[in-house]
Amino acid sequence: MMFNFEWEKLPSCFVVRDGDTDTISQQMSKRKFNFNLLLGVASRCLYGKPQVILCKSLLNGIPFPNNFWLSCPFLVKMAGQLESFGGVKKIELYIKENSITGWETYNRLHARIRISLADKNEIDTLKQNNLSMYEKFCDSSIGMGGIRISKEVQVKCLHLQIASFLSLGFHPAKDWFDDGLPLLHMLNSMHLPSY
Repeated sequence: MMFNFEWEKLPSCFVVRDGDTDTISQQMSKRKFNFNLLLGVASRCLYGKPQVILCKSLLNGIPFPNNFWLSCPFLVKMAGQLESFGGVKKIELYIKENSITGWETYNRLHARIRISLADKNEIDTLKQNNLSMYEKFCDSSIGMGGIRISKEVQVKCLHLQIASFLSLGFHPAKDWFDDGLPLLHMLNSMHLPSY
C-alpha cells in the first residue's frame, strides 16, 4: 500500500472543528501539551470527539517526535495500564515473531509523514541552526517517536502505537491489537465518547 504525504494542505478529515480545541484542552488538562503543535484531529469517536490529534513535526526549529498524539483520557489510561502489565514487551515479541518486515516499512512510513508534515521554513531554520539535528530529523531510518529502524524491534510505548493504529487504520501488529486487546478493537468499532 503506497501513500502520498506530499500535501499542500491537510486533507479535510484532519480539520479542527468548532469545539475541538475546548475538548482537547479538557482531554489534555493533566498533561503538558503545547497547542501550537496542533495540526488537526487524526481520529474521532462516533460522537465526533477527538481520540488522536495530528501534531506538527517541528515547532520553532525544534523537532516533535510524535505526529499522532493520543488525546482521549480513557485510551491514555488503558494504554498506561497495558504498559504496566508488560504490554510493550508483548507487542515487541509479537512483531519479532510475525511482522518484522512490516514493522520496518511502518516506521519508514512514519519517517515520510514526519518529514512531509514539516513546514519548509521550519526545516530550513533547523538546518541553519542545528545541522546535526536537521540530519536526524530528515533521516529516513528514524521512525515514529524517534525509534531507530533496525532488525531489533523497539516499540517504546503503547500510547504511540495505539494513536498510530487509530490514525492510519492499520499497524503491523493489528492482529495483536485485535486478539490481545479486544477492548481497543471494540472502541475502534463502537467509537465510545472520548472526552
